[in-house]
Amino acid sequence: MTAAQYVTKYHSISVAEYKFENDRIFAGALITTPVDEYLNMRLRNRAGYEHADRWKFRGGILKFLAKHAEMPDTPVYKLGKGYKILNSIVPLAYVDDDMMDQAFFGKGSPGTLQAVIQAISYWRGWRVLEGGTPALPALVEMFLGTDCNGFVGNYMKEKYKDQAFRLGPSTPEDDYFYNRQSIRDAAEDIQADDIVLLNRKPDLKKGEAAVDWTKSKKDLVEELSMRRSMIGHIMVISSVLTAGGKNATVMMSESASSDVPDGGPRTRPCILERTGTYRWRMVDRPREVHSIIKVKRTG
Repeated sequence: MTAAQYVTKYHSISVAEYKFENDRIFAGALITTPVDEYLNMRLRNRAGYEHADRWKFRGGILKFLAKHAEMPDTPVYKLGKGYKILNSIVPLAYVDDDMMDQAFFGKGSPGTLQAVIQAISYWRGWRVLEGGTPALPALVEMFLGTDCNGFVGNYMKEKYKDQAFRLGPSTPEDDYFYNRQSIRDAAEDIQADDIVLLNRKPDLKKGEAAVDWTKSKKDLVEELSMRRSMIGHIMVISSVLTAGGKNATVMMSESASSDVPDGGPRTRPCILERTGTYRWRMVDRPREVHSIIKVKRTG
């Protein structure tokens, strides 16, 4: 599996669309509900919803499931700390508090998001009786998504699960640098699943300074380690198209922030240009690259 293929998993999520007819709820045909938005706990998403809005909607779904688990003749029943939702179209959906947190705050894997969307579909099947309820894909766009380290962490954890990969969707971006195996300093060394870390813009008011790229290789590694707190975005290389000299052309996978026109999980071509020792820039993007690293893949 490549990172680009993992992006496709977010875009191709399908669930059963519940309908209420003749005084009963039933699972109808499959409907595609792509998750293609950027979402984290701090930022308002492109649909304009804040953390509090998502928390309220999440709580409403859980209360709804709890109520229906106690009612006769519903497809919802309590199982451990969560709920199972029965249907004959797709595998049983199980959701609990942790899964809901991951889905609503940018850390959900495609599998977790599918289960949560199935729960939302069931909720919506009842709510349409009241009118004014958005279509299921619109609800997904309004409330669900994944952020940059959520996407990378879920991808790496799934791909390298047999190697006890210790990082995950809630791992801060700077911890990837701390858990590096090596730092890339030549275009021909760049490989698929290398991690690309971007600096946020230094806050000069807080006394932060940009990286001093003129230092020796040894001192520069220490400098980059000290500047880990400046890392503001994480991406993963899906494949290397060409590499040689100063440049590497790659397919880059990420969940881009909501201020990017095509933000959310995506894969696009990218040219990485080496401009000095351990120093790289993306030809089509103004943000400074902190480092390109290979991460340790064993626990």
